[in-house]
Amino acid sequence: MRIDKIIIKNIGPFDKLVLKLNGESVALVGANATGKTFLLSSVVDFIYEHLRIVGFNDTLPSVGNGYRYFRMTNKRYVKDRSQNGFIWIEGTLGDEKLYYLEEYGFDSPSQLADIINVEENLIPWPRKGMVKAIKGVSNDGKESAKEIAWNEPIFFLPATKFENESWKTENFYRDNYVINSPTSSQLGHPIEMYSSLDDNKTWLTNEAVDEFLYHKVNTQKRISLINYLIDKLTMPNANAHLNFTGNRGDRLNVVDGNGEVILESLDYLSLGQTSVLNLALNILRLGKQDVAPNEITGLVVIDEIDTHLTGAFKYSVVPELIKAFPRVQFIITTHDAESVSGLENNSSIKLIELPSGEPIYARDFSELRKARNNLKTISRNTRRIIKKAEDSSKPVLVVEDEYDNIYKVGWLKINEKEFTKESIAETFASEAPFEIISANGSRNLQAFLNVPILREAVKNKKIMGLFDYDQAYNDFLGLKNCGWSETIEGDDRDGIYKRNQDGLRCAMLLPVPAFRQNIASSAFKGNSRLGIELYFDDDTLGNQHCVRDISMPGNVIMFAGNKPTFWEECVDLPKEKFDSFKKLFDKVEGFLLTE
Repeated sequence: MRIDKIIIKNIGPFDKLVLKLNGESVALVGANATGKTFLLSSVVDFIYEHLRIVGFNDTLPSVGNGYRYFRMTNKRYVKDRSQNGFIWIEGTLGDEKLYYLEEYGFDSPSQLADIINVEENLIPWPRKGMVKAIKGVSNDGKESAKEIAWNEPIFFLPATKFENESWKTENFYRDNYVINSPTSSQLGHPIEMYSSLDDNKTWLTNEAVDEFLYHKVNTQKRISLINYLIDKLTMPNANAHLNFTGNRGDRLNVVDGNGEVILESLDYLSLGQTSVLNLALNILRLGKQDVAPNEITGLVVIDEIDTHLTGAFKYSVVPELIKAFPRVQFIITTHDAESVSGLENNSSIKLIELPSGEPIYARDFSELRKARNNLKTISRNTRRIIKKAEDSSKPVLVVEDEYDNIYKVGWLKINEKEFTKESIAETFASEAPFEIISANGSRNLQAFLNVPILREAVKNKKIMGLFDYDQAYNDFLGLKNCGWSETIEGDDRDGIYKRNQDGLRCAMLLPVPAFRQNIASSAFKGNSRLGIELYFDDDTLGNQHCVRDISMPGNVIMFAGNKPTFWEECVDLPKEKFDSFKKLFDKVEGFLLTE
């Protein structure tokens, strides 16, 4: 099966999209909410519907008088409700032309013929009460089309099996199918593929042992491709490959060039490694068995191909895998800048940016430009923080917030120091035994703490990084390299923290005051909502500074005041309003001021 053309007008995020694929592979790239997954849902519906019409009754099994449709549609998808809209897909299966239409607001096929630029008689028209229709595969061509489909990997791999996509009907048919012959009414395998390593391991054993006797040359090519991927996915330059003797542990394990076991079982692969390997194994397992990998034909649709993958896999392994199957049409989506660069540099796949539908080069990808700008900003901030820490003669507390004066006010208040709005910086500098530097954001703080080699004047100085207990929790967890311990110490009330092996750096999340435990805890993790402004109780903040949860009256969930000036309002508050700051600074000074 091939997809040749897609036209979408006034549906989802698309004003008008025209993609002329002609059976070629394409990567649909774009930021979130640009229509990538939405477009794929129609492509996958096209697959299900046409496999059913060819004669594979297990793809969309009947229920009552109708079918458990993969995608039920309605008018809410129309972008401008005052207008009409449609989705049109053309494809082929062998010699048969396939057509798919989803329309809203049109009275007849003639209204669409000129817009789509096809003859009116080629347009399938929905029956009364429906909004989509398919057409194609003559009665004479069904058997040959069925034979081709049965020997092709025609499937899609969703980004994750933990989500139930919105275009599936409830209780969509998802059981494994019974293996049958091409002449039966059963396709014999699922179309929607999940992480199926167990099935693939069984097949792989049979391919290596049983099928080797019948298709020796092509089986060798299959195994060579799998060994190549195993090598790329495990240890660099290890010359790793599958070992079918399973000399310890699993029936299949991975050994290096000297026969030393690297992985005792394929189950030890990470989720990202498994997803790449499973993609190859699914294509090999479902494709025609008496041909080499580069002769396998089919259609593979993947939403967010970069899910679970790290840099090297995204940049090189996935593009090389796509190149290994040149006759398979891949329709994939991604919004990851590194994946886009890898696809351009390591494959011939087209890059199409949505929602415009325009071909692009990786350098023009909007998300890549944003990533470059963000990296430049982070780099500038890192150099700024290093310079300030270097110039200071004291230990350093680097706070996530851009507005560091609120911390200075808090320390001066609990230590009963006299100051004014105008003298806060001077008074803190003369009285406090440590320096406070703002990072201007949690990513900047993470980048600074992850710098592998600091200049000598900074490297031997006590430094603590303080993260808000909100989404920044994930940036706190991101401190994994450059000597940072994997061990997380402390608790919510006293402060969760981790140390660097040099003994001079520590990173901590804001300790959670008792009255804020309903919005921040280790159970909430990155969904917590605690910033330093919420160290004050509700009465002190007042309604003008709070966003409240309407489902739980009185529950403050976010600070809504003016952060740049909020510290000025705090200057005149009495000392007892700063009680929550005492535990925070006890922890800070306990680290910064001890040997």
